[in-house]
Amino acid sequence: MIAGDARRHLVNYLHRWGHTATLLGYLEAWLAEQPQSVMLREGRARVLAEVGRAAEALEILAQIDAERPTSVTRRQLRLRALLAAGRYAELDLALDALAEDPNQELLAGLLRGDLLHTQGDLEGATEQYRAVALRDLQGMAAVRRLAELALEQGDPEAARGQIDALMLRPDFTPSIADLQILLQAAELQADTTSAEALRAQLADLELADRGKVLAELGMRLERATPAPDLPEPAPPPAPLLPDAAYQMLRDAFGLHEFRPNQARVIHNVLAGVSTLAVMPTGAGKSLTYQLPALLLPQATVVVSPLIALMKDQMDGLPDLVRERATLINSTLTTRELSERIRAIAAGEFKLVYIAPERLRQRAFLHALKRCGVALFVVDEVHCLSLWGLSFRPDYLFIGRALDELGNPPLLALTATASQETQAEVVEVLGQSVPVLASVFRPNLYFQVLRAGNREEKQQALISLCREINGPIIVYARARQACEELAEVLRGVGIAADYYHAQVADRATTQERFMRGETRVLVATVAFGMGIDKADIRAIIHYNLPQSVEAYYQEAGRAGRDGQPARCVLLYAGSDKARLTTWLQEQAITRDHLRALYKALRQQMRGSIDVVDLERLQRAVNGDDDTLVRVGLSMLERVALLRRHFDLPETASLSLTGAAAPEDAAQRVADLAGLSVGAWQEVNLLDLAAQAGWSPSDLEGALLHWHDAGFLRYRGGPRQVLIELLPAPSDVAERIESLLHDYHERQMQRVEALAHYARANECRHRNIAAHFGQRLARCKSGCDICAPELALSSGVSRVARSAPQPLPPRDDEDPRSDVQRTLDGLSHLPFAMGRSGLARVLKGASSSPVEPERCAEFGALRHLAQTAIEELIERLVSEGYIQRDEQDEYRRLSLTLLGTKARRDPAYLPE
Repeated sequence: MIAGDARRHLVNYLHRWGHTATLLGYLEAWLAEQPQSVMLREGRARVLAEVGRAAEALEILAQIDAERPTSVTRRQLRLRALLAAGRYAELDLALDALAEDPNQELLAGLLRGDLLHTQGDLEGATEQYRAVALRDLQGMAAVRRLAELALEQGDPEAARGQIDALMLRPDFTPSIADLQILLQAAELQADTTSAEALRAQLADLELADRGKVLAELGMRLERATPAPDLPEPAPPPAPLLPDAAYQMLRDAFGLHEFRPNQARVIHNVLAGVSTLAVMPTGAGKSLTYQLPALLLPQATVVVSPLIALMKDQMDGLPDLVRERATLINSTLTTRELSERIRAIAAGEFKLVYIAPERLRQRAFLHALKRCGVALFVVDEVHCLSLWGLSFRPDYLFIGRALDELGNPPLLALTATASQETQAEVVEVLGQSVPVLASVFRPNLYFQVLRAGNREEKQQALISLCREINGPIIVYARARQACEELAEVLRGVGIAADYYHAQVADRATTQERFMRGETRVLVATVAFGMGIDKADIRAIIHYNLPQSVEAYYQEAGRAGRDGQPARCVLLYAGSDKARLTTWLQEQAITRDHLRALYKALRQQMRGSIDVVDLERLQRAVNGDDDTLVRVGLSMLERVALLRRHFDLPETASLSLTGAAAPEDAAQRVADLAGLSVGAWQEVNLLDLAAQAGWSPSDLEGALLHWHDAGFLRYRGGPRQVLIELLPAPSDVAERIESLLHDYHERQMQRVEALAHYARANECRHRNIAAHFGQRLARCKSGCDICAPELALSSGVSRVARSAPQPLPPRDDEDPRSDVQRTLDGLSHLPFAMGRSGLARVLKGASSSPVEPERCAEFGALRHLAQTAIEELIERLVSEGYIQRDEQDEYRRLSLTLLGTKARRDPAYLPE
């Protein structure tokens, strides 16, 4: 075991150079031998907080504090973990207490700045850092924070100035962090000479640092327990499948061999073994149930989360499979549904795609059980995680549906499931044999491009789309951003289009992209799931996705043909704060749940009743169904209600004349007033109350008696059946805990993704570690291991064209500076914020548009850029220009007064 100074040097080296996954692996390996070591536990807590697992870090620190007095180091670790966990109110109180200690005042000020920065208050953070920077030792850290803020705000010159000021101190030696800041600034300024020199300096430093560590360790490193950075163990050989499987593979799918993980899953399926398969996009998950469906004696049922995804999967089936497949969703009429159920029972269909909400219909499950289910497949199984970004409440009901069907063999499939999500799957669906494929895809090149602001992101995007040949998907968060970016790309001659949920004819837009008529599609995440386009050469994320899982799933849509493809994340320092703010705005709060519960009680006529979800949604003023969809699950989780099988409020019943199979059947028939041959419409809620049964159990009995030939049952339109439960005495604490956990997990995801963007370690390895897998460095598949490949593309930094000479100024132009500003805003080719407009009017080399695209380019070159920005602010405050505060980039536009002022100088300010 590595110990003593050798261990300390190794830990410092790994932490200093951002090899976080490796460091965490070593700490966990050492803790297995020394579980009570305080130093190792504190080190693990520090790393966990940095990689987005702050809740675990806080638990570790609390355990140590319970054992021994709190140290200064542990106190500081706890404060940083609170920040990483998003527990801002608790951190705020702790900082107030810390600031009262004269020895900790500077640290409190620095952390207060970090808190404001994380919350998106850049101005407040700047003030805090400047106050600390006036002092001595901690001031160095504050100056670095100011430099990082300057980079986020697109001012590399200011960032360089901050570090240069540090270098004037006689006792100052540039740290690795200082050199990395200077490198980012040089890249943003397209200062190739300085950037190359800084890269070489950093590489030499790491090489020397590594040499010292290896010298200290000697041969002990080689003799140690297998290091966490070794490759993952070789998988066991693929099992041999029956000859019929290989014959079907050739005849129906046109393939000649199975991939190893496909063979493992299919082997389990044919043996009736329930399986959880986590396989990356492009690994051939669909084959693992489509092929067995043709060999199994009864139907294979596939739960798919979206109707569009079901259609895409059906359309992509080989001909021999498609003719034996069908789908069942809300688009079918009652007659079509009955016909398909009969065909399934007759064995005509072997593969049946269903929407998850169908599983809440007892009559449907009853019919499906009569047909016989050989295999139950849950596609996109991560949708059952309440904490996940794709949560579908109906997925939580799958366990109950499996019970109704007699628990047939299960196959749960997903491309992205963390260890936490895998545990949730087991909790909801029961134990399954895991088949976990490696997340490593060697044909994908991952890279992160730093950009200071929106304009530089757009320039980087243009450069990427010009230099990467073939189809490209660009993901943006907002509908408006998709439309604007597509317009920007078309403006420079790139065949681009946009796709989002509000596009009128999404099918046509998708088809143009699939056929290659559109080369670049700018889309929200509404596009992509189930899209079978194998030749996508790049996935570019213009905004931060919501988690590492989401990023890996979306990026994995590139290169499904096995050919090289690029996965690019455009990252500005302010992106993390923007994503955090957006998530907080979207989050469900206690007030939301209170309003939903109140509206629910007002709509229900008793403790158990059917509920109209659309009416409920209108009652809580919801523009979408997220609050109702997720909120009801939250209320169920805290035991305020129980959602049963969906139920028709009324049904038509008649007796056949056959003897009652049991006394209860005759009693219910008498209560309902049924007679032989006469159809009677019955309110099932009232009948259940009279019989003393739950409405859900009553429908189950009616279906059973229908099968027995005692009566005939026809259910009406089905509605959601909800039972209000007595409020637990601690319901307030349950809600608070649930919302806190939900918020904390969101913040952990953001932190993990920001860590991925900032870390100086192999991108593939970083992603693998997030999913609990051990991976060696990719060596050639990312910008960390093979930066020369990114450099060769010309887009490893924001590309800038050579400064263009400004057109000569017309000194006879009679317009005032105000008029030129208003005219400049009017003539912009697309909307932009204050900084972008100021750069256009200044004629700066960093202008987001070229001179020929705006007549006012350089019209205010006689003013400093800060003066132009102040003038724009003045016009905003006086009502000539309006700023969209809800927009991510706070874009500007003319008001009615500003439009009048352009036409008539009488309206101009004095």
